Amino acid sequence: MVEELILAVDEAATNGEVEPSESGLYLHWKGRNQARVAVPKPRVLEEAPEHSDHTPVDPGNLVIEGDNRQAMVSLMGQWRGKVDVALLDVPYNTGDGDLRYSDKRFHDPDADDDDAVYVTNTDGGRHTKWLNQMAPTFRLVRDLMAPHGVLFVHINDIELPRLLMLLEDSFDEKNRIGTLVWKSATDNNPSRIITEHEYIVCWAKQIDSVPTPWVGPFGETRQWMLDQYAAIRAETDDPGVIQRRWKAFIGDRDSKKRITSGLLNYKFADTTAPYRGGDLQFPGGDGPHHYELRHPVTHVVCKEPNGGYRHPWETMQTLLADDRILFGRDEKTIPQYKRYLDEAEGEPLRSVINAFGGKAVNADIRRLFPEQPDIFRRPKPVGLEEMLLSFVANRDAVVLDSFAGSGTTGHAVMRLNKQDAGTRRFILVEEGKEGDPYAATLTAERLRRARRDEDLPGGFTFLRVTRQIDAAGFATFQRHEVIAAIRQADASGRGTGIRPVDGEWVIGTNHRDEAICLHYPGPNGGMTTAEHLRAMFDEAYRLGLSTPLRVYGDACEVFEDDSFVFLQIPDELLRNLSIPGRRRER
Repeated sequence: MVEELILAVDEAATNGEVEPSESGLYLHWKGRNQARVAVPKPRVLEEAPEHSDHTPVDPGNLVIEGDNRQAMVSLMGQWRGKVDVALLDVPYNTGDGDLRYSDKRFHDPDADDDDAVYVTNTDGGRHTKWLNQMAPTFRLVRDLMAPHGVLFVHINDIELPRLLMLLEDSFDEKNRIGTLVWKSATDNNPSRIITEHEYIVCWAKQIDSVPTPWVGPFGETRQWMLDQYAAIRAETDDPGVIQRRWKAFIGDRDSKKRITSGLLNYKFADTTAPYRGGDLQFPGGDGPHHYELRHPVTHVVCKEPNGGYRHPWETMQTLLADDRILFGRDEKTIPQYKRYLDEAEGEPLRSVINAFGGKAVNADIRRLFPEQPDIFRRPKPVGLEEMLLSFVANRDAVVLDSFAGSGTTGHAVMRLNKQDAGTRRFILVEEGKEGDPYAATLTAERLRRARRDEDLPGGFTFLRVTRQIDAAGFATFQRHEVIAAIRQADASGRGTGIRPVDGEWVIGTNHRDEAICLHYPGPNGGMTTAEHLRAMFDEAYRLGLSTPLRVYGDACEVFEDDSFVFLQIPDELLRNLSIPGRRRER
């Protein structure tokens, strides 16, 4: 690693890789400048129906097989600035076959990767190669994120220092939210320090646009608990019976699996509701409220909280009358406030996560793939990803994972949607490994099995990264490739996507149910006539779709009006994908 840094400094000094105007503290490595421009051309994202998991209502989920940079660029037409959460499990660079690097593709992201190799621990440039792989990826992730978007990145201590500086470079230091420590499985290999944890780095695209505080969505769990209490309460008025039955419910193994740690504190119940004890101490200490509060049994003055009581004497009298004060066995215990479950607020996201470690790491994969329990090494537990998303992914959030692996992120999204009837969508990208692009055999199959096994809402469209979209290559496209390009780049699908329609003229519809039509006579072009338009309107009306029609074609003999808009191909698509259009002959 020392040799890498020396080479980088020499190259900066001799070849001017670092601009003279750049000053201050920043991360530098061989290839830093190239990483800033290593952006591929968009590709056609073409569906492979045999790997899709279609449901009666298309939820808009995507699983994409291919290079993640090529895929993300191809998503820019509709998803630039629309991703609410990016949750990435990037290569840790362990030297154990997790980072496959192509220097040819780094310098030309449109090139093939026939020179790709797995980076080993003995590779003197291993950290440089990791940075060359990650830097352009994070820039594309940032472009796809909404202003309020949040990024989570899983990592261990091998690349943690470089990841932090790389994200400062890509997202700006001021947008750093924090670092979580997850107690994962214990590494029992002989070592000076036994590793029991990993990290999850959290960044914002624009920190001022991210809501605060973060509070996990515990409302459904709380309501479930209240429903259980109501069932108990409907059968008895006896306080003792209520408490015993509630204690049995809270202590049940299945209840503990579903109830978060904070809500487990509500282990008491009276005839009003479940409750827990709350602090009566004045916030910050040294408050103005000091008085004698006597124990109701011993009639001796109770021990006072340090700094005095939270409430003045008049308020305390009301709380006593309403039976909202909890006393201990005697006056030696400081009284507490009775906080009812329906008043509970969500638990904050804490920097140390002790849950989901140990056997939970592989449990989901082994359950879903009993015939191949070791099909994927070191998957993230779906519960962990579900917990992270629960703090930042609103009910209609778009979640991106460009290192999809076994599909844990998509599984977590479907679980959250089942919990709160949400409409969150996932976009997963996975290239797989050499000889096995397992987006189809693992990622998609895991999601399909999880949806059926757990009765989850979901389904997805499976896409493959195929031919480049550029001005020269467009002339050779077949009709099905043109249709795929329109569906991924039409501007009216920004943030929502285009729902495919397999009509004679109508090829899709947007969230406003406007028909998207295509007149494509072939690569040599052709005029869209009034007769063509009438046929398009007739088909759209038969399908129950709305106007204005969005009509794609080479040229149109009819002037636009309120009923349709004409969009010239390929110029409209290239413009939406930020590629210079071809020069048309007039």
